[in-house]
This record gives sequence, C-alpha cells and structure tokens, in this order.
Amino acid sequence: MDDKTTLIRRIRADEGMTLRHLRLSMLTESPNAFGVPLAMIQAMTDEQWAGSAAHLATSPNEAYYFAERDGVVCGTAECELCPPLVLTHEQVLILARALNGTAPGSSDLVTLGVKYGGAAQQLMAVGPVNSLGLIMALSRVGLGFFDIVRVGSLAYGSADPADTTEAADRDGLFGPQTAYISSMWVSPEARGCGIGAQLLSNAIAYARDNEQRSVILFVTETQPAARSLYERNAFTYNGHRMRLPSNPALWLLGMSRNV
Repeated sequence: MDDKTTLIRRIRADEGMTLRHLRLSMLTESPNAFGVPLAMIQAMTDEQWAGSAAHLATSPNEAYYFAERDGVVCGTAECELCPPLVLTHEQVLILARALNGTAPGSSDLVTLGVKYGGAAQQLMAVGPVNSLGLIMALSRVGLGFFDIVRVGSLAYGSADPADTTEAADRDGLFGPQTAYISSMWVSPEARGCGIGAQLLSNAIAYARDNEQRSVILFVTETQPAARSLYERNAFTYNGHRMRLPSNPALWLLGMSRNV
C-alpha cells in the first residue's frame, strides 16, 4: 500500500533547475508525447531556465503545477488562458528572418500567417516551412508552438491534404474563454497513484476560477494511457488533429471539455 503524501502546488520563481530536470526527464522518457524536441531543451542555458521559472510563477495568464511525493517533484501540468496575442513589428521581422532561413521539409509543410500591429491588425504571410523550423523560429520571439493556433494571434494551416484541421477550424479551438492544458506528465515510478488526475483537476480548476468556459488539450495518438486518463475526466475527441512538430509521422489529437 502506497502511503506517500502527494502535494500539488504552483511552481516557484526560484525553481529553474527543478523545471529543467523535469523537462529533460519528460522528453527523455516520452519523446513523442510533446511537441518540443529534446535537443532544443538541452540547449537552454541556466539563465534561460531561471527566466522560464520566474515567468511561469508570476504570469497572470497561466498556472504551472508541480506534483510532489514526500518532497520530491515527480509530475507537471500547465494551464494557459488564451487571450489574443499581438506581435510587435519587431517580433514579426525576427520571426520572418528566422523562418526564411529554414529549409522546407518534404513531409510536413506549413503556411504561417502572422497578425500584428495596431488596430489595423495587418496580416503577413510566411511559408511554407517545416514545423520543426517553425517552433525553433517561434522560440526566438518568445512563443511556443501552440501559440500559432490561438484566436487573434497566428493562423496555421497544413499543406498536407490528409491533415483535416484547417486554419479556420483551429480558430474555433481557442475561443476567448478557452484554456489550454499542456505539459501533463508523471514520472514512471509515481504512476498509478492518481497523480495525473490530481494535476488535471488543478489545471481545470484554474480555468474555472478564471471564468473560462472550456479547456482543450492535445494527446499523441500513440499515448493510449494518457488518452484514457483524459476520457475518465470528461474530455472527448473534438475532431481536430495536427502533426506532432518533433515527429511529423505522428498525429496529435485534440480533446476538450466544459469546465
């Protein structure tokens, strides 16, 4: 019988190295469960990790949770509110330069449109580029891969006719009162104790407390245990899917529920 005590809590600003350890563990143990390549995480400096932890601990639009068992951090979950993002002209230029330096891939081409500027909300089209090049470029302007599917920010459409999720459909994924759950992971030795469900419950509660109407997440098609966890917690497949950026041979399936 497991008598260890589990605590779910928010990340602290001084936990950059703990965050680094967990992210490396996540991507080493489950490389196809997340959209970011391991090499990108390995390349981050201590200063960048410190900045990431400080941002996650203080951001008004997201909550990053740690799960602890007897004082040892063994799991994570993140819930982001999805207000419209507006890029500055400088950010757009940086992004465009980064994307123009990438070589298009043959299996997963994307076309990117960036809304930026003031009231006019101009649209700049960039692409096609491969999705790995895209997430590397987005990181240069402080954005993650899934920022490209937020309403009012970036529009993403796959050139692959087998990809059933078009840009217009993705605009419907992230409404003004939709939160996005990500970074769900529990270390192998701590699984089977209900920690995943506790992390998920806290993420959903954060969305509810911030007056969100629904939450959405993505799960890789090769992760049946994770999908089962989400289904037990009232998530259902919403018909949306996209290629996994770090491994375009795999699909990410969209799941959502009301809060």
